[in-house]
Amino acid sequence: MSKKPGGVAKATLRTFCEIRRSCSRKGKIAAGTIYEIGSNESLFILWDNFLVGAEMVILDDTGKIKEIDRSGMLRTVEEFPRQCRDAVSLGEEVKLSEDLKKVSSLAVLGMGGSGIGGDLLKTIVESESKLSVSVVKGYDLPRHIDSDTLVFAVSYSGETEETLSVFAQAIDRRAKIIAITSGGNLQEQAVRDGFSTIKVPTGYQPR
Repeated sequence: MSKKPGGVAKATLRTFCEIRRSCSRKGKIAAGTIYEIGSNESLFILWDNFLVGAEMVILDDTGKIKEIDRSGMLRTVEEFPRQCRDAVSLGEEVKLSEDLKKVSSLAVLGMGGSGIGGDLLKTIVESESKLSVSVVKGYDLPRHIDSDTLVFAVSYSGETEETLSVFAQAIDRRAKIIAITSGGNLQEQAVRDGFSTIKVPTGYQPR
């Protein structure tokens, strides 16, 4: 294996581990060198995001992590279990009318991160029950969604254009609706029209 500063060195995973151990002992590595491990389908890359000059950054150094992780992604990941518990609590606090429990299908309206929950719900529900679940990520509501469908309209900001569009279509079809949002037009319209609303805290990433 050959390597040079600013170049790319292909290696096996075993070689990478040997390089890493050697770097740990010496405390240095050629700045700008990229180690590319594996194939085009599966890459493990060590690059100079994790270099300070020619010194290796120890990942237990919280100061260095904060310097690199300016968006606070590590903190977000660490807080994820608590956010899940909080989400369950928020859902349990909502009082559902009896008619919301009598449905033939479910639908989740949401784009991007707000639609991920729908994908999870679809996987879980359809493997455990006969209810079908539609995940709508766009401007058009599928024709089979009607008054016997429980619709979750999800937009963290409450301003997602596509979600507001299909939310309005769901209202026209007299679907049973629960809005999940931190505010915006979605909350305003849901409250105005008397739909159940789960208000989530602001200040988080939508996912």
